[in-house]
Amino acid sequence: MKGQTRGIDYLNVITNFLDNNDIDIKKLVCVCTDGCPSMTGCDKGFISLLKKQYNLTNILSFHCIIHQENLAARVSIPEVDLVMKSVIKIVNYIRANELNHRKFKSLLEEMNSDYSDVLLHTSVRWLSRGKVLQRFFTLRLEIIAFLQQNNKFDEIDKNNNW
Repeated sequence: MKGQTRGIDYLNVITNFLDNNDIDIKKLVCVCTDGCPSMTGCDKGFISLLKKQYNLTNILSFHCIIHQENLAARVSIPEVDLVMKSVIKIVNYIRANELNHRKFKSLLEEMNSDYSDVLLHTSVRWLSRGKVLQRFFTLRLEIIAFLQQNNKFDEIDKNNNW
């Protein structure tokens, strides 16, 4: 959406979409939102306006499960934080220096790896944590080989159990 994001703005966009695609709004059973006031506000929120305008008193509304996972992920488990810090340290070692990065990508090619690179973690996108960890785990043998070739395995891997 562009411009304002008030409840009425969401309602207009959604109803226009449903109308343009010949979808009967009366068949709507539930709405899943991120819980922001413009969606869930008692008087002017999208869900309230939807219920009032179309007499959908029995419609269910949910807080998006992915958003709930995001909120839960902010309360981290110490063991996961420790693993994530180690992974980020190793990925940064590989990606921060252009020569290291080229050598690592070359090693992946030589080893016929399923991937051509490691993923960077960004703290803004919490979903990236899982993708970074998954890719890192898949490439763990290649990463160990690279670190050993560069005499960095012992330095980086002081307290980790591979």
